[in-house]
Amino acid sequence: MSAMTKPGPHGSCYRCGMALTWVEASDRSHKCSPHPLAEVKAFQKRERAKRKAVRAATNCANTDTATHAPTLFTVEQFVAREPAFTALALRNLIFKAEPRHGSKGNGLIECGAIIRLGRKVLIHEARFLSWVDAQMGERGHDA
Repeated sequence: MSAMTKPGPHGSCYRCGMALTWVEASDRSHKCSPHPLAEVKAFQKRERAKRKAVRAATNCANTDTATHAPTLFTVEQFVAREPAFTALALRNLIFKAEPRHGSKGNGLIECGAIIRLGRKVLIHEARFLSWVDAQMGERGHDA
């Protein structure tokens, strides 16, 4: 028996647990059948990728940027679009949107008009304008 083929405790296969010879352990030539769970996980991964691709294609098909205006704007974009509001006034409303010191806030966050993504603050145009209309109705200033 040569030294290269001598069986011994040179480790075991991490998949099947079979004891490896010195040669198999050193050159990684041992081939075992894949674990059944690995096949299931690979199948699930492929299916998730397919579903994700279908969702992305559906979302792209549903949103035609030429016909649908975006509804989320930064403060500066919203001020340019709606000149009735100044940047300072909007920032004040955004600041007062969260409950502080016993006050309940002005309701912009609850109605979904203000969206925070980290430090970025986005304004949902339709919800903000409906909030403004609701404020006008509460105070009896119907135009």
